[in-house]
Amino acid sequence: MNTASMESGRFPGKVSSHHLGRDTVSSGRGLRRSSSVNIPDDEDEMFIAVQGDAVVVIDGIDHPVAQGDIVMIPRGLSHFVRNDGPNAFHLYTIWWSHVDVDAYRRQEEQTAAG
Repeated sequence: MNTASMESGRFPGKVSSHHLGRDTVSSGRGLRRSSSVNIPDDEDEMFIAVQGDAVVVIDGIDHPVAQGDIVMIPRGLSHFVRNDGPNAFHLYTIWWSHVDVDAYRRQEEQTAAG
């Protein structure tokens, strides 16, 4: 993704950049593989499973996920992705803060008001 063209004010309807990520969690192959633990206090997140199977651990509770599953994670909850399987797990991550949502709403209201 070319983030330079996605900066605030240069892409219609976009308030801020860097809110979409594509991640891969390597296969376990006998070892426990996982992403780092994340505890954002100001952002909600959504994971979209693209390929493979894994476990999303949210506040210590395992949630198995497979291709096509969507996981919503409210701000303030610890979470990470664990892959104990033989194949890599691929997912998209989308995150947003309430500050961004409020800024987007203000921008839309200003546009509508002309």
